[in-house]
Amino acid sequence: MFRCQSNLVPDTGVGWQVLTRETHFSTASVGRRMNWASLRSTTRVEDEAYCLMGLFNVNMPTIYGEGRQAFQRLQHEIMKQSFDTSLFAWGRSLNSGTLNPLEEHEIYKLFNTSSKNHVYLLANSPSSFTKPFGRSLRYSPAATEPIQPYPEWQWKKFPNEPQNSPQRRYGLFGRVELPKFFVMSYGLECRFPIIESDGLTVAVLLCDTHRKYIGLFLHPSNWIIQDPTRKKYHVGYGFRLASGSISFTRLVSLGNDFYDLRLNGKTVTAEWRDIFIADSPPPIKRDVPMNLCYPLHSLLPAPLFRISHWLIGRVTLLGMELWPLDVRSKPADGKPLAVVASFTDVDVREGIRLLLGTCGKSPDSRARWAKAMSRYSANWSDKWDAAHNCQEHHLEAWPGWTKDFGDIEQMIRLSFSRCKLSPQHTFVVHIELEGRVYNAIKDQTNIRFPSREEAGLVQTSIIVSDVPSSFGEGAWVPPVLTSSPEVKGSKDTLSTPTTGCHRWATLIVHLRAALRLRRSIRLDDRRCSKHRKHARKYV
Repeated sequence: MFRCQSNLVPDTGVGWQVLTRETHFSTASVGRRMNWASLRSTTRVEDEAYCLMGLFNVNMPTIYGEGRQAFQRLQHEIMKQSFDTSLFAWGRSLNSGTLNPLEEHEIYKLFNTSSKNHVYLLANSPSSFTKPFGRSLRYSPAATEPIQPYPEWQWKKFPNEPQNSPQRRYGLFGRVELPKFFVMSYGLECRFPIIESDGLTVAVLLCDTHRKYIGLFLHPSNWIIQDPTRKKYHVGYGFRLASGSISFTRLVSLGNDFYDLRLNGKTVTAEWRDIFIADSPPPIKRDVPMNLCYPLHSLLPAPLFRISHWLIGRVTLLGMELWPLDVRSKPADGKPLAVVASFTDVDVREGIRLLLGTCGKSPDSRARWAKAMSRYSANWSDKWDAAHNCQEHHLEAWPGWTKDFGDIEQMIRLSFSRCKLSPQHTFVVHIELEGRVYNAIKDQTNIRFPSREEAGLVQTSIIVSDVPSSFGEGAWVPPVLTSSPEVKGSKDTLSTPTTGCHRWATLIVHLRAALRLRRSIRLDDRRCSKHRKHARKYV
């Protein structure tokens, strides 16, 4: 029994008191129970929420096909039954030392432009609760061993405190009160102790880590449609670190004394206020924006590279959002193309950086090059080299236009194929993620990356077959795409059509003619049937 218990505690994160039923699981905070499920993977996305209904004692209908919306509904049901604010204590954290906040317009530009969930109050999945506090997170008013007493029942463990002491009579921030939140169409109406200092707004969550209290950064919403009488906030704030890099943070430590809260190196005070906070992204924000790659895809006469929308969505499901493309130079300005595409998860500091361009040193102005880089906590603030090595990064030097970047921990397989819309000019970008770190992320999110061939991306050439006389002159026949054999060291040229390809193209044309003939026969049958019915009236 004890051997089994010693194995289960580190594997599941569940305390031994809960495993042995000495303590009921419901005594653990909501955030801690979410942490128990943070490493669990399910076959269907919806089951991430449905399998937790018993753990939180909630009931809701199962609607397979709703995707991540299931976990949003689960959190709404939890809020109907509990005031436990540890539900909101997820994401990156920061100490309350000297801070260097960004301007609000910088936050809107860098962090509010995609469907990233970190600017909203509710989490996207249980995996968000893996960090930063995890198993030590608790709701302070429900703690049996509090840092400081707050509700009346907690004062019983402090018998030396006078009954008429100001702290006991008036509680925190002028009154004895607990946080409240209500789901509304305008957002989540919340009542929190609010701190406003040095241009920063922080909601005191009344949560702690057994040592320090936790606050939640807020910033004003920039949504166009807002009620001027009810100011709305988004969650989190951006800060410039000493290294020069930019970090987005949701949570902040406020010290270990409710009556002497510390923020930005100074003592601050809070007061109870009613505010509105955006709880989840609207439908327009849940989908990957179509215009993120517009600077690259709008190049004339045709883009040299194209990043498929489905691929952007697949990487986004891993938690790594595509930031607006950084087009450093383009042929329209008389310079070689240079584009940087960054997929970033600021919550866990994980990302992918793709560099695409044409070589200015090559006699062929369209000689393409590319490289990929993995980003993680250790190299997050490091400077990176945007230059390329002609022998290493030119696509024509890659066997099958495919190359691996990285190591056994994080490996990015970067490959290219001709675009079916413009095969002479455009190459389609494809990536596959392998290695221990990426495999763990894929398993946790239940996301799979198909190979280039499985995705239907192959090197192609265009073949236009002879048009049968039955179509007449000037009839349009769609081009037939055929696979080109991958030849080691082959140049960027079109392959020669084969006899089999001509036969296939001719077969497609005849099938279309047969379908048109069949539709014509059906139409004649309907007309004849109509005439027969009309004739019966006069018989």
